Amino acid sequence: LCIRRKLFLNSELIENTHRQVTYLEYEGRLNEAAVRMVDEDYLMARVKRLERESPEFAHCMGRPSCRFLTTSIDGRHVYRKFFDFFGDKLVLLTHMGMSDWVHREGADLFWTDIQGLSMHKPGLLNDRNNKGCRAACSLHCQLSPPSSLPTDIVMPWTVAYMWTKRS
Repeated sequence: LCIRRKLFLNSELIENTHRQVTYLEYEGRLNEAAVRMVDEDYLMARVKRLERESPEFAHCMGRPSCRFLTTSIDGRHVYRKFFDFFGDKLVLLTHMGMSDWVHREGADLFWTDIQGLSMHKPGLLNDRNNKGCRAACSLHCQLSPPSSLPTDIVMPWTVAYMWTKRS
């Protein structure tokens, strides 16, 4: 089951209980309980099962040169227990979202958004705590915990999107 689909199903389940819903701002305004359910009850439960049932999994975890590859539209900062478990043994294929990928690419990267704001102009935020941050939203200047590691494969977001009221 796709991780994002599981997250939406859990969100719908929680929101239908008419309980107070808390959203995680740094994680992209995702439903906190739904994120925790995916992280702990889905992802970590599968990891624990692999630890018990798969000698190949255990062998790879024990070899320094062995890596796992996974994809997620959500960065490492969302499913923290899962990504903390693997650390840099897991290579994440994701989009640039909240990562510092653009900053690591250097000044020769040409990247402009539809409003014509260059990602390499001086910071759009004049916040002393986020020196050099180029994000229009301060939450995108928060880099801890990181949404990606230097070994992750980060791709530019190339599909059109439209903000919703909840965003």
